[in-house]
Amino acid sequence: MSSKKQFAVLAFLGLFVTSLYAVDAPEDHFFDSNGVQIRYTVQGAGEPIILVHGFTGNGDSNWRGNGVIGRLEEDFKVIALDARGHGKSGKPHDPAAYGLEMVNDVVRLMDHLEIEKTHLVGYSMGGFITLAVASLHPDRLLSAVIGGAGWNEPGAETGLETLADSLEAGKGIGPLLVALTPAGQPPPTEEQLAMINQMILASNDPLALAAVIRGMDGLDTSREEIASIEVPMIAIVGEIDP
Repeated sequence: MSSKKQFAVLAFLGLFVTSLYAVDAPEDHFFDSNGVQIRYTVQGAGEPIILVHGFTGNGDSNWRGNGVIGRLEEDFKVIALDARGHGKSGKPHDPAAYGLEMVNDVVRLMDHLEIEKTHLVGYSMGGFITLAVASLHPDRLLSAVIGGAGWNEPGAETGLETLADSLEAGKGIGPLLVALTPAGQPPPTEEQLAMINQMILASNDPLALAAVIRGMDGLDTSREEIASIEVPMIAIVGEIDP
């Protein structure tokens, strides 16, 4: 497979590899969030903005290598966390440790840093977390940005159980890659699936990722809760994102 094609597959997942860029990583910080260590970094000065990454990513891979943090730190105090189950944060295997607890992590991080209000930006999984924060804690937000994520009716069939089953069986995230294939485009080949799974499982705990998936219903928000949000918000979604 050509290097260009490999990078396209990684970009398809939103997995930007930090080592491809000359980026100086800042100091790691940690705090205890209800018994789970959460890693975060802080750069820049100004109004605070918290970045929440996508599934299988981390604060560096989702925001640093592609230059997002570098651009934002010119105007903001930029805080990027590793969501529980990811990166250098704690990785419990109990689904009950995820869902709403991932929302609480954002609020607890704000309390830890003595931040009253923040801008909040989430991508994919982080977008669902951001939406839940805006619904449950609107008084803590200056604005919200939701990227690559939307809203599902609580209880709607999402197929995520198949993904959790695959992760627990050591077979990787193939079901997610197939589900994210835009309409009219061929799904990833077996070679591509093997390459992506090898990369992801080398830097992630598959049982923790499965627990994240099984706890996702804890992020559900009702139609009424969504309609009541008055936080300034923008959603950014690609036109062929399924």
